[in-house]
Amino acid sequence: MTTDFKVFFDNESASEEELNQITEIVIEQEVDMAWEAKVKIPITIDQDGNWYTDKDFINMFSRIRIEVKIDENPYVALIDGPIVGYEHSMSTEPGQSYLILKVQDDSIFLNREEKIEIFENTQILQIATQVFQNIPEINSTDIPATQDDPNLQVIVQRGSDIQFLRSLAKTHGVHAYVLPGNFPNQSIGCFKPFPTQTDGLIPFVLLGENRNIASFRVINDGQRPSEFSVSKIDDTNKKTLTYNASFTESKLLGINPTLSEDSSKSLQLLEPWKTTQFTLEHQLKQKQ
Repeated sequence: MTTDFKVFFDNESASEEELNQITEIVIEQEVDMAWEAKVKIPITIDQDGNWYTDKDFINMFSRIRIEVKIDENPYVALIDGPIVGYEHSMSTEPGQSYLILKVQDDSIFLNREEKIEIFENTQILQIATQVFQNIPEINSTDIPATQDDPNLQVIVQRGSDIQFLRSLAKTHGVHAYVLPGNFPNQSIGCFKPFPTQTDGLIPFVLLGENRNIASFRVINDGQRPSEFSVSKIDDTNKKTLTYNASFTESKLLGINPTLSEDSSKSLQLLEPWKTTQFTLEHQLKQKQ
């Protein structure tokens, strides 16, 4: 397996000289969190004995895009966003001084301002589209059409845009996130379920002559599998509505059950969600 990569600085492909200054790139991609890259660049001493590194690397909110190519597959962007911080580490030992640039995806621009905003008689998907379109760095959206909620109510945003979007997403069984586009500075705002199909890349192999990863870690939490219950008062007839869900209703990735004994599961009572039956059901699903 052969791997190649590209780096773009402020939407321009990095030169060979600039690439030679990078010694390490680590990219972290997590669910419902901003993706983050850490780019390590050595710090040297100039002829006058002063610490030296290229000043262009440390401009806050200048952009970095990183793409990777495996074998004959096309290049895939792993992150495209601004520099949001950096760390200097200096040492008297040769080769131990370096600069680490911290890059996050363009969802960071959805987290710059907290506010209170009211949405009346607006479908959830229309709200998501509107919020994404308010950010110039997000060039387009990927929001599949779904069945409209017939019981529109007033929705109040309290917090940043990305906090608001992720709160809406959780109650509707989807995720809110920002992906790199096909070209630099053309990020895509997504409000949808995760795909169920693979992306075409080869499987991870840990052992043997065809291994392509160095380590693999799995963490199991025996306290997490639970049954959930939530109740609310129906505004129309004042009756109590109760909904229940269990981890056993989730689709298994294998043939073995999640737990060997029913006695191992716990029960959690969720806070009443003051919306419709539609959002109550999705609140339960996202907790499983």
